Amino acid sequence: MDKYYPIMVNIQNKRCIVIGGGKVALRKTKTLLKYGAKVTLVSPEIDEEIKKLFHKNKIEIIKRNYEYGDLEGATLAYIATDNEQVNELVLKESNSKNILVNCAKNPEDSDFIIPSSIKKGPLSISISTEGKSPMLAKKIKEDLELIFKDEYETFIEELGKIRKMAIDNIDDIKVRRELFKELVYGSLLDDFMDNDIDDLEDEMRRIYMKYKMGSNTKTHRKR
Repeated sequence: MDKYYPIMVNIQNKRCIVIGGGKVALRKTKTLLKYGAKVTLVSPEIDEEIKKLFHKNKIEIIKRNYEYGDLEGATLAYIATDNEQVNELVLKESNSKNILVNCAKNPEDSDFIIPSSIKKGPLSISISTEGKSPMLAKKIKEDLELIFKDEYETFIEELGKIRKMAIDNIDDIKVRRELFKELVYGSLLDDFMDNDIDDLEDEMRRIYMKYKMGSNTKTHRKR
């Protein structure tokens, strides 16, 4: 049976604790900052790159050994040390306070793992082999990056605008479904990727207006 439940977590402005001050802790910290977390790092020794983040006021640093209670108020905790004693103490506190923890050295002790991922604006794709083959996860990521190029970010942003307009102005859910079906399953994305569309926003709005006018006509006839 699969151990991990796939989920997307909003950590914007949430407190996340990183125990450790080396290269692994640096990678964890950078990823957390990318998604808007408020990061506190606890370690007596601090990597120079981590210090730069501190001096830019991007993170908080507690420059000492971990102490029980440091996880208070945390949404997520990350163990990035080789000190087994410290790791056990962090796990004990996280378990007692129901704080989800990720342990870099011993994944089997983790409540969650960090999948390999691709992000193009609002599009996030995560790849996980549940720790069985990180190298394969990396290869799959590289393969997917060849498919999901930067154009997807623009396409999704415009889809989001049309979706809001449709929800606000087209009452018939069947008409909305047909609109979204044409936008997503039609040739629009391929044409945009092939540079056959001069203005994606205008083309999407043209298609939207077709369905909006059709919906209004049907509503008028019923009356």
